[in-house]
Amino acid sequence: MRTLRQFWSFDRTVQLLLLNHLAIMLSFSMLMPYLTGYLSTALGFAAWMVGLVLGLRTFSQQGLGVIGGVLADHLGYKPTIAAGCALRMAGFLLFGFCHTLPGALGAAILSGLGGALFEPATRAYLAAESDGRRVEAFALFNICEAAGACIGPVLSVLLFQNSFRWLCLMASGIFLVLTLLQLRYLPPQGHGEGTTPPPGACSWREILANRTFVGFAVGMVGYLTLYNQLYLSLPLEVRRLTGHDAGTGVLLAGAALLGVIAQGPVTAYVQPRWRPLQAIALGLALMGGACLPLLATRAFLPVNLLHATDATTWSGVLTMVINLSPACVSAMLIVLGTMLVQPFALSLIPVLGDKRLLGTYYGCYYFVQGSGAVVGNLMIGAALDAGQRLGLPSWPWLLILSLGAASALRLAAMDRQRQAVPVTTLIAEPCTVTASSSAIQSTQKL
Repeated sequence: MRTLRQFWSFDRTVQLLLLNHLAIMLSFSMLMPYLTGYLSTALGFAAWMVGLVLGLRTFSQQGLGVIGGVLADHLGYKPTIAAGCALRMAGFLLFGFCHTLPGALGAAILSGLGGALFEPATRAYLAAESDGRRVEAFALFNICEAAGACIGPVLSVLLFQNSFRWLCLMASGIFLVLTLLQLRYLPPQGHGEGTTPPPGACSWREILANRTFVGFAVGMVGYLTLYNQLYLSLPLEVRRLTGHDAGTGVLLAGAALLGVIAQGPVTAYVQPRWRPLQAIALGLALMGGACLPLLATRAFLPVNLLHATDATTWSGVLTMVINLSPACVSAMLIVLGTMLVQPFALSLIPVLGDKRLLGTYYGCYYFVQGSGAVVGNLMIGAALDAGQRLGLPSWPWLLILSLGAASALRLAAMDRQRQAVPVTTLIAEPCTVTASSSAIQSTQKL
C-alpha cells in the first residue's frame, strides 16, 4: 500500500513511464530466460555462441544507447521511446523464426537497438519529471522492473509449453501494443528541463571532460555482466542440474518477487545509513559473490535430476528443492545487489551531469556498461565451454567472483576519494546529513 501511495503521488507522466517500464520488463522476462536454453538445445549453439548472442544484444542496447540518448535530447523523449519499442518488437519476432547464428545475431541487434532508443530516453524523461524525488522515482522504477520480471516468467511457463515461437509472438505483441499506446497517451516533451541541448560536438567534449562521471561509469562497467548471469550462467546451471528449462522461469520469478517485496524496505534502510557509493559497492560485491553457493556445491549436486527422480512424489520434490537451492540463493543475491545498485546509480547520473543532456549522459553510461557486457559475457561463455572441456568447472564462477570484486573495489576506492572530488554532498556525505536534498527526503519515505 505504501508503494501504491508513492506511485499515485507522482504526476501522470511519471506514472505512465513506470507502467511502461513494467510492461517492457514483463515482455523481456517472458522471453529471455528461455532464450539461452533454446539457442543451446534446439539450435545446438555452443556456450560461447550463446554468450556472443546475449553479449551482442546487451552491447546493442547499452553500447548504442548513446545514440538513443542523443536522439532523446534533440528530438524528444516520446518519439524515441516509441521507436525503440517498435524495434524491440521486430527483434523479438525474429528470434522466433531464425535458425542460424547470423539470424540470432540479427535478432539480438534489433532487439538491443530498440532498447538503446527507449532505455536512456525513459530514464532521462523520468529524471526530468521527478526532479527533487529522483531516488524515490528510480526505486519505484526498480520495483516495476522486478514486478515485470516476476510476472513474465510465470506467463512464459504456460506459453513455452506450446513452442518458443509462440512465446516470441506473444512478447513481440506486447511491444506492438506499447508502441501504439505511447504514441496515443504519453505526453510529449522536447528536452530535459525545457532547455535546448548544445550541438553534438560540444556535448561530447563536455561529457568526456567530466572526469567524475567518466570515473563512475568505468567503475560500474562490470554491473551489467553480473546482472546478465541471471540469463546466461544460471539458466545453463539449472538445465545441467534438472535436465529441463522450466526451473529457470520459476527461479527468476521467485527472485523477482523478492525484488518487488524488498526494494522499498532495502532502500529505506540503506538511504540514511550509507553513502550512495558505499551502497553501490556493496551491491556489486553481493552480485559477484552470488556464484559462491554454486561454486561450493557444484561437485556434490546430482545432474539431470528430472530423468532420475520422480518429481510427482514428495521425496522427488524435496530432492529437487535441495538441488536447486544453491541456484536460488545465487539468483536472490544478484537481485539483492541490484536493489542496492540501481536506484542510487541512476539517481547519481543527473547529479554528475548536465540537465540539458540527460539522455546523452544516460546513453554514455550505458555505452560503457554495454561495452563491458559484450566482453564479459563472451569471456564467461568461453570459460563455461573451456571448463566443461578441460574438467575445470570452477573457471566461470571464479571469473564472475573476480569481476564482482574488482567492480566493488573500484567504487569503494572512488568513495574514499570523495573528499577530493567535491561534486555534491549527495556523494560526499551520508544521506542523513543532506536534509536539504528533497530527493533524499523523498527516498526516506520508502
